[in-house]
Amino acid sequence: MRPSSSLVNDFERQKLSHHFLKAEAARNRIDAANSRHIRRLCRSRIVCRTLTTSRNGFRIAALALCSPDIHVLCFQRDTMTGPRFVHLHVHSAYSLLEGALPVKALAKLAAADKQPALAITDRNNLFGALEFSEALAGEGIQPILGCALNVRFPNESEEAARSANRAPAHHGALVLLAKDAAGYSNLMRLSSLSFLEHSGEGAPHISFADLSTNAGNLICLSGGPEGPVDRAFANGNAAIGEGRLQSLRDIFGDRFYVELQRHSLPRERLVEPQLLRWAYDKGVPLVASNEAYFPKREAYEAHDALLCIAEGRYVAEDDRRRLTQDHGLKTQKEMAALFADLPEAVENTLEIAKRCAFRPTSRKPILPQFVLDAADAGMTTRKSPRQGLRARRVHPSPRGRAPA
Repeated sequence: MRPSSSLVNDFERQKLSHHFLKAEAARNRIDAANSRHIRRLCRSRIVCRTLTTSRNGFRIAALALCSPDIHVLCFQRDTMTGPRFVHLHVHSAYSLLEGALPVKALAKLAAADKQPALAITDRNNLFGALEFSEALAGEGIQPILGCALNVRFPNESEEAARSANRAPAHHGALVLLAKDAAGYSNLMRLSSLSFLEHSGEGAPHISFADLSTNAGNLICLSGGPEGPVDRAFANGNAAIGEGRLQSLRDIFGDRFYVELQRHSLPRERLVEPQLLRWAYDKGVPLVASNEAYFPKREAYEAHDALLCIAEGRYVAEDDRRRLTQDHGLKTQKEMAALFADLPEAVENTLEIAKRCAFRPTSRKPILPQFVLDAADAGMTTRKSPRQGLRARRVHPSPRGRAPA
């Protein structure tokens, strides 16, 4: 005789309860902030799947059931293997006077950490795109082509008037990643516009209108502490920051992610709660990133000197741009531990990598083709240069040489 469905459900509930109590006794405590985070997700109906995070050697799973008020916590040993994190905000040496990660070294570091994919996001340019694509493909790693583009928003003058801080050296940057060939084409167009259309307006940048026109097939991250959103929040302009978040969401839809970084900077800790609150209220996904500029922590001082050279400043000066040792390229394990309280932000890096499926490949030069008869070839090679010289009002000599 088969047991009834209600008995099976009762048995499963008892089993879950048993695992819960067993894990509760084995571990010391659950971090209070993490518990509040899980309850908030369930109440807001953002969680429609299992969320996992590691805590004291256990994997905590929050299951959103039929009602948002009911959730079950169960625990089991953390045996997670395979890819955990993908870097989506990395500056190579092609971020001139800013990045100190040669492409080949970057590929070797990613391969040593068994990273499944890696993005390059140099500031305003795609100079290293082809080299990066070939180097990572050679290591068996998926290359993701992107760019950190400075964007001028319409209300920047209002923000500057309200801010008591010194004006930044450049407009805040958004991270744009190419999903496919069409997205890469838009990315190239935007990068070119930053140098050609606004070259006389300070550092290379694009306007918000440029971004709106060429946003197709691009994934957008909000940019982190040096992005236009975080800067507005850090300067006390929450309304402007929320307005920019909403504008970007309107343009990119489900291709927009709120970027979170943790490099032990005070402004990151100040802004993160505001970003979380907006993202949860609006149902916008989070993504964790480590904005890497150099390979390891040991390279911090050399990179700090590079920033001084770029700005014409001295190392001993206090009021200059400074990074931290945490801006080195972290491993997957380090990033998973750093964002253990926000597992969905780590998981979304893998989701974004799966959404990107394009890389440029090397090819032979594309040259024009001329269809000529063999008898006319010699005459054409003499006739065409003469016509060009006459058009420039230079009369060739009878022997085919221009007069001295």
